[in-house]
Amino acid sequence: MSTRRFMFIITILILALAATGSAIWLTLKSHRGAIVSVLDIGGPFSLLDHTGKRVTEADYAGRVQVIFFGYTYCPDICPTELSRISAVMDALGDAADHVVPIFVTVDPDRDTVEVMRDYQQSFHPGIQMLTGKPAEIAAMQAHYRVYAQRVGADENYLMDHSSNTFLMDRAGTFVTHFTQRSSVEDMTTRLRAMVEKS
Repeated sequence: MSTRRFMFIITILILALAATGSAIWLTLKSHRGAIVSVLDIGGPFSLLDHTGKRVTEADYAGRVQVIFFGYTYCPDICPTELSRISAVMDALGDAADHVVPIFVTVDPDRDTVEVMRDYQQSFHPGIQMLTGKPAEIAAMQAHYRVYAQRVGADENYLMDHSSNTFLMDRAGTFVTHFTQRSSVEDMTTRLRAMVEKS
């Protein structure tokens, strides 16, 4: 094969690759909104709070929501996160009246209403503890893209689960999430700004 023919083939391949890349980029750009919409977080639910009352997303509408998924037998992450949320609620002062922290179990088999009621006593009184049937919990996990998996076969099993804390506005629309690295000060500042803005 001559050098000229070889260079011609290489040039054609390069142009073809460039055209393919441009087409892919334009397709992604034109569908950017659709891709993001697939990742929407939040949605309707019907669960039991720690007093045994059936509640839905409508019961918390009108308040800024801070939602964390975990379980009462959790040895470290869950009590640490709930303690931090409790500290944020204390730091908010009067603004806390416009915020509702919600703890949703990922372990409904053990976290009954009675267990959740007892667990709630260890944290800020404003924190709502939600449980329900496994199918109800699974549906809410799906709405929030929360991962949870049982680890261990005996009764002392643990739950491997997502640990982000979701921040929702007064309409129940996802705003952002906090991680374990988020400080009480940062969370308080963000929540206070949302309360004052709305």
